[in-house]
Parts: sequence; structure tokens; C-alpha cells
Amino acid sequence: MPRSSPSPGRKPLDSDRRKRFLSMFRESEGTRSVRHIAQEAGIAPSTASKILKEEGLSPGKPQGTIPAKRKVKQGESTLRDVAAHAKVSVSTASLALRNSSQVSRSTREKVRKAAEDLEYEVHPHVAALLAANRRGRSPTRDEVIVYLYAQGTPNAVSPFHEIMNIPWGPHRKYKAAAAEAASRGFRLEYVDYHNPEIPPERLVEILQSRGIQGILLDAPPQAFLNRPMNLDPFYLVTFQEQTEFRAHLFSNNSFHNSLLLACMLWRKGYRRIARIQSDAAAIGELYRQDAGYHHAQLHLAHPEHRLSTLYLESYAFHLQYWLRHGIWFRPRNRADERAWLEQQDLPRLRKELYAHRKNMNRIQTRILKLWLDEHQPDVLIGNHFATRDWLKDIGIQVPEDLALAHYNLNEDVAGWSGIRQAEELAATEAVRHLIDHISLGRLEQPQTPIRHLFTGRWIEGDTTTPQKTPSPSLDIQGERFIQRVLNESFRL
Repeated sequence: MPRSSPSPGRKPLDSDRRKRFLSMFRESEGTRSVRHIAQEAGIAPSTASKILKEEGLSPGKPQGTIPAKRKVKQGESTLRDVAAHAKVSVSTASLALRNSSQVSRSTREKVRKAAEDLEYEVHPHVAALLAANRRGRSPTRDEVIVYLYAQGTPNAVSPFHEIMNIPWGPHRKYKAAAAEAASRGFRLEYVDYHNPEIPPERLVEILQSRGIQGILLDAPPQAFLNRPMNLDPFYLVTFQEQTEFRAHLFSNNSFHNSLLLACMLWRKGYRRIARIQSDAAAIGELYRQDAGYHHAQLHLAHPEHRLSTLYLESYAFHLQYWLRHGIWFRPRNRADERAWLEQQDLPRLRKELYAHRKNMNRIQTRILKLWLDEHQPDVLIGNHFATRDWLKDIGIQVPEDLALAHYNLNEDVAGWSGIRQAEELAATEAVRHLIDHISLGRLEQPQTPIRHLFTGRWIEGDTTTPQKTPSPSLDIQGERFIQRVLNESFRL
């Protein structure tokens, strides 16, 4: 049939695009619509229909070979199984599940019914990638995962920029998680669980309406006691152990890090290692730190060198309460912490500190001096940034009079010796785990959560110096114990 000449004033169709369209149409063998092929070829659907008419070709409807049925377990079906069940081609089944107008309403209903019978679901991320591939474009996604953060009490709510500027806050984990998410085509959004303007149930509704599927949870378990939240609709990964939710844990190996810190101090020649603990740490992590410290003491130190932990804030609270009210406060959580205080010269303490009975800092400093005078340590392990200032107020120079090490080095204790926790590594692995599960559609929470624990590394600072003549020297058992701890640290 002769081709008609173009209308006056209309630019003739480029021959290359015409050839490309005809080639794509013939290669499709009727499995794709003319409109779809025309869009990819860069021409209008009406022009495509005109070309087919000129070439004597029939547009037809999307069709293809109907796949054969096969035995398949419920929930493990593929698109080919759905097509075979509905007695249509794979391309028709794909168009029907995307609710395409290129497939009749009755066929769409038939395919959907087959998908329901076989428990087949179209995963949105996979569908987006395939659609981008069909268009010949790079896949662009704006998938979001949420970093749900909560401090211990609702009274501690702070703006995002303030939270990220706290030296011991979540900024290291958040930045590492955001960078890993961005590298995988996701965006990390910060959400404060304690936001007073959004009740927990409303927050869940907002996250669900936005299509959020994954949450990185950075909150202590006590945060949910008085403000419960239903996180069942989301796949959770947590940075702190939880009691209300089943979720995989990505956290610091507190026990091993405490072992590592004690072993490094022993290697430097320190023998009388004391530990001061702030109650600011999460209770579970605090106990594991304590366990690691005492475990190392049992393996390394002679009985006379094994020093107990000083819970400074708790002791100060007990003493302050006694000074103000004349009675001892009932112990909290741990064993009777006031027993050591009762052994001190209470009349003299009362005379010295009664005027400062509301001044916690003055009382803490006095307790610390009493404790150091009694135990005479070589090095002090602390987890509070003000420990160096407290020692200075007492008249102790670091490291000349007393060495100092920190369990969790951050910007607020720059220059100290101690352990740099693997916050970034834990956050990176948590994001990888979360995105992998989202991408594969495996969003059910685990029946048996796994604890992924990460070991930190020793950083040498100016608060410790090697001891020239450590006494007593390490025996063979102590050397082997330290070597095992160090080997485990490097392996992890």
C-alpha cells in the first residue's frame, strides 16, 4: 500500500523513529500494547496507529504464550504461576496486576483472583525497579526508613539539632545510618518518640499512611512503660535491648569492651584498677559493663587488688537524702549501696556537708575523695565527662597522681585514653539488615531475635602513661587471658 504524503505544514516523521517503532512492534510479537511501544519509541500513539495502518499491520492486543501449570507451595508462587492459573500470558498477568487499562476488566479480575488463591503479592520495590528498567531509565526511589529516637524520660525532649550536638548522643549512629541508607537509595528520617504534639497511636497512623516499612529503634525499654506504642506494622531493628518488642539487636558488646579496657590497662602496668560508674547508662548495659570489669579482675588481679565499683550518683543521692531528712533512702535496683557510707565517720560528714545538703556536686566530690583515699587505685575507669574535673577539685593531677580511662570515648572526653565504641559499624550493619529485609519483602518480626554485638578499640590518650615497674608482674595465666581477649577483639 502506498504511503500517504504528510499534511501541508506538518513536519514528516523521522525515519529512524519510524524504523525503531516498527522493529519494537515486531519484536514484541503482540505481547505489548501499541501505546506502550509508541511511548518508548518517542512518537504519539495516533502516529503509531497510522504507521501500522500504512504497513498493513494489525495493532492487536497484548498476548503471548500461556505458561504450563506446575505444583507450587502456598505463598511461594511466582508471576508465571499466577498467569498459568488464570490461563493468560505472563505479560497480560503483569499488566493486570498493575491495573493497566490495556487489559479488560474481566481479565484483571481473573488474574487478581488467581493471585489471591496462590498468595502472590507484587512487591512495590521490585515493581518500581522493573518499571524503570522497561523505560530504559535509572531507578530513582525515595524510599524512607525512620530513626525512632527516645531519651529515658519525656521531659528530655529536645530539637533535632540539639540532639545531634550532644557529644554522647546518637549523632554517630544516626550519621552512619543515614550515609548507608543513602548509598542504597533510601532516605533516613529522624522521629522523636516523645514528641508531645503527636500521640503514639497517631504517630503509627502517620507512618503507615506514608508507607513506612522499616524502623531503626534507638530507645531504652523503659521509654515505652508509660507511653506504649504498637510497632507491629513495621519491621524493627533496635540499638538497645527491648522487652516489649521482638527485634534483632545491633549494639556494643558491653561485656567484652569492659574486658578489653581492663586488659589494656593491665598491659600498661596498672594493677589497682578502680571503676566509677554514672547511673546515666542504660541499666542492662551498666550491668554488662560491671560484669566485664569484675570478670577481668578475677582473672588478673590478686584478691587485695580487686576493687569494687563506685556508683557515684547513687551514693551521693543516698547521702544527700540522709543529710536532708535524717534517714536513709531505700536502695534502688542494686544491693544496699549505703552500706559503705554507713562505715564512714557520719558525725564528721554531717558537720562538714550539712550546709551543702542540696548541692549534689559538693557531695559527689566528697564521696569520691573518701573512696579514693580508702582504695588507693593506680587508674580510674570512668564513664562521666566531669570525672577529670572532680579529680582536679580534690587536688589529684591526671595522669601524674592517678591515671584515667574512659569506657566510651566521644568528643566530650577528647584526649582521654579508653575504648572507642563501634557505633558507626553497628548502625551500618543495622541499616543493611533492615533494607535487605524490606527489599525482599520479609517484614515479619523474628520469633527468636539475634543479638549482633560489636567490639570497640583501644585509643591511647594523655590520661595514661606506661608504668615502669608494675607489681606484681603478670603470670602465665594472666598473659593467656589478655591474649585471648585481644585476639577476640581483633577477630570481631
